[in-house]
Amino acid sequence: MEIYFRKYSSPMGELLLVVSDAEVLMCDWIVSRRHQDLLRRILDDVDGGASFVEARDGCCLMNRLIRELDEYFDRLRTNFTLPVRFVGTPFRKTVWGVLKRLEYGSIVSYGELALQCGVAASVRAVASAVAVNPISILVPCHRVVRAGGVIGDYAGGADAKKFLIELERRHGH
Repeated sequence: MEIYFRKYSSPMGELLLVVSDAEVLMCDWIVSRRHQDLLRRILDDVDGGASFVEARDGCCLMNRLIRELDEYFDRLRTNFTLPVRFVGTPFRKTVWGVLKRLEYGSIVSYGELALQCGVAASVRAVASAVAVNPISILVPCHRVVRAGGVIGDYAGGADAKKFLIELERRHGH
């Protein structure tokens, strides 16, 4: 099985995109510098014999991912249609699943997200899962802020998080 990767230049910095033939596995900010761990976890999670290959122009899912990201940044897309595969613990997968359902332009606190996940007393654990989300933008962890609306940390940096929040806000939501 081949797993395809490529860099993508967004208005706020480069992302590393990783897809299989059927699913998006990673969309992560290059500046986060956590790729080796994420890539190792992806290899451990997929069927044996997988290898990473730089995506060619004909890689259908990669092309679709790039098109949807371009449309998002051009304010032509408010949701993503591509299948994703969460690689992580069952708890993290639950948190990421709830994140994926956050509406375009919405903002929630970590406490509100913990409530939505059914673990109101585990705000720190939810925040930790959000922090290691390997599929940024498609699984919109940028829509989660600290209590009182403080932006907080983000794998792409605080400026990228502010940019994404404002991009969605300017889109009329």
